[in-house]
Amino acid sequence: MARIRHLQDRQKGRGKPVHHELLPRADGQDSAPAPALPRGPVPYRPGMGRGAPTLPGPSLHRHYTLSDAPNTAHYRITVKREREDGDASSDPSPGMVSNTLHSLPAGSDLQVSFPAGTFTIPEPLPKQVIFLSDSVGITPNLAMLNSLVDLAKPPKITWIQGARNKVEHVFARHVREIGEKSGEKFKEVVFYSKPGPDTGRGSTEALYYICGPPAFMSGMVQSLVELGVANENIRSEAFGAGEIEMA
Repeated sequence: MARIRHLQDRQKGRGKPVHHELLPRADGQDSAPAPALPRGPVPYRPGMGRGAPTLPGPSLHRHYTLSDAPNTAHYRITVKREREDGDASSDPSPGMVSNTLHSLPAGSDLQVSFPAGTFTIPEPLPKQVIFLSDSVGITPNLAMLNSLVDLAKPPKITWIQGARNKVEHVFARHVREIGEKSGEKFKEVVFYSKPGPDTGRGSTEALYYICGPPAFMSGMVQSLVELGVANENIRSEAFGAGEIEMA
């Protein structure tokens, strides 16, 4: 997943060319972003997106959310490289735009639209904000998070993020560092749908207590057993009718 920093052209209007610079991969081991180039102010509200780009050849257009807090130097989008043999029923040109973006040499000019959207933080700020995201859906939430933590009095923030596994956990280090700096004002919760063998393995000595509806209980019991927890270390009580199947 690459990050592309789009630098604003001094001309105003829709579809003006902007210069682009390719940043390091935005995986769980984020590198520091490249220095921003001075090009003047780029006004937008965190959570907004922009259309980018119109590529040569077939008329292909994608909408990407800006993935960083507003600043005076650049736009940043975070683009996952999709497989070009993806589901053609949902996308007539699967992977074409993302692969083209990943392959562009630094210094290329792209036609993009100016930021727009209503998925933004209201004013006045609420006392608490809870962000929920999965995979590349993190981008608008990340822009808003980066904006909030820079405030003198940020609201209480809960960050809930889903990912396939540790390797595909986007911006893991960045969010973790925010938590370390924010203290009690920030809480992070992460869920992996397909964790690796070294992630979230249950302790064979711990005793697990599970309580909830039958479907939830059965799923949790199965997951714990798959992670190496013995049946005798799992205690459960269901809310509602139904049997709990022990693996």
